[in-house]
Amino acid sequence: MDCPVHRYSEALGKKDDIYWSVLVKRAQEIVDNQAPYPLVFDADGKSIRGKISPAFVEWAQKRGLPLYEAVQEQTVWYPAELSLLATTGDPRGLTVQRKGLSSPNYAVRLVAAEGLAILQDKESIPLIIDAARQTPSDMRWLVALPLVAFNDVKAEAAAEELVTDKRILEGTRARVKEKGPRAAFM
Repeated sequence: MDCPVHRYSEALGKKDDIYWSVLVKRAQEIVDNQAPYPLVFDADGKSIRGKISPAFVEWAQKRGLPLYEAVQEQTVWYPAELSLLATTGDPRGLTVQRKGLSSPNYAVRLVAAEGLAILQDKESIPLIIDAARQTPSDMRWLVALPLVAFNDVKAEAAAEELVTDKRILEGTRARVKEKGPRAAFM
């Protein structure tokens, strides 16, 4: 399977309508994807190492997709491709990124939250908080961490609550304070 990220690498950095239309079209396909998340979580939201969701296996089989490639697409390539849109900081991607917060793919939720933080879209703060709270505990902090990039009391309180590793939280806060919102993710 060829790396989908390379499809856009030659156009990165160009501010033209053709590049944008390809980028946003692919991002929309990613956030519209309703595949079940491939990994399995226990009742406490902890991932079960080495287990693949039976619902995901069934989803991949119905589409004739090799399981390894389907897992890799959902957990690696989709988030990587969506990050191309998220990191542009282009406000035209706002709607797509907001929709990404409701994706069944928790890695897509994470990238969408990062993109909204880069945009500094304060209206998305409650959406990011809700998306994080609806994510299994092992991944919750990843979706919540972009809240650190906002200078907002609600975002700060939610980050404090949802990011349980305080070293990561404080380190991210320090980078954001020094270098701005993008420093939280790059």
